[in-house]
Amino acid sequence: MKYIYSIILMLVCFQYGFAQSGTSDLNIPDFLSDNEQYFTDAKLKNGGTLELQAKETYFVMEQSKKNVIIEIALKKWNGEMIFIHAGYNREIWRRDITTGQITLIGQWDLNNAEIYKYLPKTLQTTKFHPFFFYVGGQTNFNSDKFTLLLSARIGSFLYKDRWDLALSGSLSVIDNDVNSTTNAELGFLSKVYFPIRKHNISPYVGVGISRVFTNLSMEYGTEYADFDNSYWDKMLLLGISWYVGSGSLDFGAQIVDNFNLTLGYTFSF
Repeated sequence: MKYIYSIILMLVCFQYGFAQSGTSDLNIPDFLSDNEQYFTDAKLKNGGTLELQAKETYFVMEQSKKNVIIEIALKKWNGEMIFIHAGYNREIWRRDITTGQITLIGQWDLNNAEIYKYLPKTLQTTKFHPFFFYVGGQTNFNSDKFTLLLSARIGSFLYKDRWDLALSGSLSVIDNDVNSTTNAELGFLSKVYFPIRKHNISPYVGVGISRVFTNLSMEYGTEYADFDNSYWDKMLLLGISWYVGSGSLDFGAQIVDNFNLTLGYTFSF
């Protein structure tokens, strides 16, 4: 939905720009040279809209300083609409072609949940605390056994896209020449994320606790013996999520009493 919001505001910008011809004596190379600490590119679009590619430092300045910078920078431009962007930040300014006064009419961050205050409350709640479903696998190889584990999780984010809590379940099979073990686990996992939005990735670290139900089948010559047991297990999770499609592709490791590689996909709702 954030991209729909962005498109709507850009259409507003286009509509205003198209309504007037927007002639200009602005010299783009000189403009960039004089304002290189704030902008990296400038283009005059069809319809008279001026599009500025800003540096990230521009968007952290106080509003009053922005007003002064833009008014000085654009004194040779007599168009009406100004569109400024850098990364996920966007601004739309309007210049009164009669008085020359510049006014900020729109400002937003595509990754900021505050944008959803303009949407219905049900969608806002979903953005803050989205539910998710994870399905994946885990494997561990060594010289005498092969481990295959299938796992699933269902949970919700407790704080935006930074902290989640999930109910987890898994089933694993371990086979070697002497015995086979089947483990079923049920427990809780919680992860803390560190988003790097410009690359669509998010490293994470987490902890979990689960109840393990195990069945061990051992071979004694031509006879077999079965043993059942259950115990609590704690784990540490490390990994990285790559946001693809409606969710994320998750690469990581689960550390219990050994080191296991994990791969799965998280579906967000």
